[in-house]
Amino acid sequence: MEEPIRRAHERGLGTAIMGPVGGGRLSLWNPEQVRDLMPASVTSTSDLAIRWVLANPTVSVALSGMNTMAMIEENVASASRPEPLTADELQAVETMMERLREFARLYCTGCGYCMPCPNGVDIPGNFLLMNFYRVYGIERFAKEQYAKLLNGEQARVHDQRITGKAAVACVQCGACEPKCPQNIAIIEQLQDVAATLGASAA
Repeated sequence: MEEPIRRAHERGLGTAIMGPVGGGRLSLWNPEQVRDLMPASVTSTSDLAIRWVLANPTVSVALSGMNTMAMIEENVASASRPEPLTADELQAVETMMERLREFARLYCTGCGYCMPCPNGVDIPGNFLLMNFYRVYGIERFAKEQYAKLLNGEQARVHDQRITGKAAVACVQCGACEPKCPQNIAIIEQLQDVAATLGASAA
């Protein structure tokens, strides 16, 4: 996405970056997994993510969803820091991204553009459970919540409800994939979710 942002900036257009904290996923990542990768000047993974986005001179604004006053205060503090990212901090971002790629092939931010599924599969919900399994290592929780979907029940992740069908209900119609801004291979990933979480949850 660097090239389109640069070209928009050259033409005097403002550029807004949606989801700088990955739909909140980066803030949920176990600090122990990345603490050794972050310099002492970084207060959290959310802080680093927002400052990394805003350090790009072609970015006009970062749109970060916030649910509490604490989140607002943290994001304002991060965005208000006048200094650019240091070389150590930039390296930390690159290393963290490599770690993320190592842990997961799935980068769904839960935007919901792929929905609704004609067959009722909750695509972002299933991917959210898979992220908890693969990225955050919360395997038992992910399997338990997926089992609820298999049984026709609602799953829950914090205050978010997953109300649709489990990934195994995907009929591979392909209606979702052209709508995904992340260009995720949704059908393949849903099969992965069903094989990984369904086998243990059945």
